[in-house]
Amino acid sequence: MAVTDSYAQFVLEQLAELRGVTSARFFGGFALSQGGALFGMVMNSALYLAVDDTTRPKYVAMGSSCFSYSTKKRRVDVTRFYAVPAHVLEDQEALVELAKEAVRVAVARKELRAKAPAVKSRSVSNTRSATKQRRRRG
Repeated sequence: MAVTDSYAQFVLEQLAELRGVTSARFFGGFALSQGGALFGMVMNSALYLAVDDTTRPKYVAMGSSCFSYSTKKRRVDVTRFYAVPAHVLEDQEALVELAKEAVRVAVARKELRAKAPAVKSRSVSNTRSATKQRRRRG
């Protein structure tokens, strides 16, 4: 089911206490960011917030599941994002507290990725060239 603009608007209204939240279209849904850190997504008429190893148990205890999608070959679980239960979504104070945690998680992840050394990617042309050289030798 596609995300409606009115549902996304409802989520943004519930998060109004969090200043600087932006939303943008994102793979058939909406991404929620603060300060350039992606902390949530509205997908399939559900709100998913960023979690880490310390916050994930809270969501599991509430009966939440992680975001997932299906490909032609398999189901992919995205354990970085967990669904917010409906009763929390309706409770603005509780939702804002969860969202603040999710922002902290997202900012920490963003900072960690920024500090990580750049990985040199192998371009397709370099990979093909290396393959050709191995074939000539062998």
